[in-house]
Amino acid sequence: MKRRYLLVLISLFALVGCRQTSDFDSQEPTAVEVEESTAEAPSAEEADDPEAAAPITEETIGEFSIYLVRGEISAQQMMETDLDDLEVESTPILSVDELVSYTAKTHSIELTDAAYEKISGAEVDLIGTPFVVFVGKEPIYAGAFWATFLSSIFDGIVIDILPAMDKRPIRIQLGYPESLALFTGEDLRSDARIIRSLEAAGKLK
Repeated sequence: MKRRYLLVLISLFALVGCRQTSDFDSQEPTAVEVEESTAEAPSAEEADDPEAAAPITEETIGEFSIYLVRGEISAQQMMETDLDDLEVESTPILSVDELVSYTAKTHSIELTDAAYEKISGAEVDLIGTPFVVFVGKEPIYAGAFWATFLSSIFDGIVIDILPAMDKRPIRIQLGYPESLALFTGEDLRSDARIIRSLEAAGKLK
């Protein structure tokens, strides 16, 4: 009799356990579980590069600036020298804070009054005064400050200082006199690093 009673109890426990397991398996996922399961996974590029999804700021890109090349070097010698081998002055002749705006389409630069005076008062060699454009600590391209009254021809990138004397926007142009046929080399005025830096600084038009 006792044995029979034990068998009945075991059967009841087994039946209850099966029902609980069945109820647990059939439960619908909660809203939190659904949200977690459908969350978008990071792309392979973001997973490999932690900075890929980082916001673009002036600090993450680096500031736009223009430095004069140190030493007695002509514009033509500058053209024949590797960019990384050009030594520049310790402080820029133009920093991003001295820019009011930079027009991407024409590469015209509107400056502050103080910057106009500095550029117009700069000593420009008869054979051009070389400069290097930087983004942060990275040199992007080299060119030369020029003056309209100079009769010499130059096939590199040029900034004519004459407009600065009238406090008009200066422009980064190809060759002097400006000519696509005359210009040689690579045009890096619209380099993505420059555009992103100017945009982050709120200077790009």
